[in-house]
Amino acid sequence: MKPQVKIFSVLLLVLAFLTNSYGDQNDGSVAAIFPKLHSREKRDSLRGRSSGLLPQALHKHLSRAHGYLAKGEYAQSVQLLKELLSKYGERPSELSQIEQTLAFALAQKGEGPQAIRYAKKALDQESLPEAATLSLLYLLSQLYLSTGQNGLASQTLLEWFGYVENPSPQAYILRAMLLAEEGKKRDALFHVEKAISLSDHPEENWLQFAAALHIEEKRYAKAVPYLKQLTAQHPEKSQYWKQFSSLHSDLELQNQALAINEMANKWGHVTEESEILALASLYLNAGIPHEAAKLIERSMASQKVAASEKSWSLLSQSWLDAEEFEKATVALHRAAELSSSGRLYAQLGQIYLDQNEWTKAIQALEKALKRGGLKEKGRAELALGIAHFYLNQNKKALDYFQVAERELGKDSEQARQWTKYVGAVR
Repeated sequence: MKPQVKIFSVLLLVLAFLTNSYGDQNDGSVAAIFPKLHSREKRDSLRGRSSGLLPQALHKHLSRAHGYLAKGEYAQSVQLLKELLSKYGERPSELSQIEQTLAFALAQKGEGPQAIRYAKKALDQESLPEAATLSLLYLLSQLYLSTGQNGLASQTLLEWFGYVENPSPQAYILRAMLLAEEGKKRDALFHVEKAISLSDHPEENWLQFAAALHIEEKRYAKAVPYLKQLTAQHPEKSQYWKQFSSLHSDLELQNQALAINEMANKWGHVTEESEILALASLYLNAGIPHEAAKLIERSMASQKVAASEKSWSLLSQSWLDAEEFEKATVALHRAAELSSSGRLYAQLGQIYLDQNEWTKAIQALEKALKRGGLKEKGRAELALGIAHFYLNQNKKALDYFQVAERELGKDSEQARQWTKYVGAVR
């Protein structure tokens, strides 16, 4: 999963990701997984920094640079700030504030490597106050991540975490992305779930992230609540319904998968042929064959499902389970015509045989043998013998029984019994 790094404007970054009231980070049995705070001495040292007074002229120039940033005029802001660097380079407190703002401007301009350079220079001055330092550390971590320097991104973010007693959910998500990139999926998961637990309205991509991590770890049941929430919040997005249904299929919860697919269908997400036939199969497995048959017939009529061997065969099975034998044989005949093997003709012949339709059974079974590809040719020959016997065609019946006996080998007991019986009554 490639992280999507969002670089915020300078004005927002100054306030973002600081000590919000989200509760203690070190809770539960997984506390050791979360980043630890720096020593109190180190934290107090940063808190003790003062911003210091800037020369009035410099303050005015920095306000202009911020104004450019607010209007999205990043190039003008960068140009002004670089000019300021040559004028105000003696006092670390002045220089670091120029470099800090320049780093934000370059980040907005899409010049990641240059933004990193100035962010590091500003931090190295060790003169920025706490809020500015934390904002810049967080930005630097994002910049490292956006430029593929994941190790430095992780190191910098841990430095940031060390100063913040109550990190925001977004910070836990960034940490989770870095852990996932390192292959530490389980640790990433703890951080994502921490972020979600801290938020009254977790973002859509956080829920996606949590579900994806659980699925990668094959913890399908754990992914269910997140996909349930995603389908509830975004019912218009078909991918969530498909993932939600797939999870229940993986968990062998077919009735729940059916209910989810029905809801997806009501939202208009079951549109592809494969999805429609999958829903029909779920109806069939749930013992609702009429619904399966009606769905396939509607979809074939509207040309959402092709009139193929597969769809005709499934329609036939649906009508057969519904004990609508005439409709079942019509559909199966269409499927058999499209099949390259005689398997479906053999199945059709057996249905006719069960309905005492001896002549139709013979016609279908003969087509099955002619087309070939049968796994058990002897079964078709046995059925042909039975059909001929009930039409009082004993000689033909005996011939088929004897052939079936040879074909079936060790499974030929029924054929042997028929051979003996017909031989006795001739």
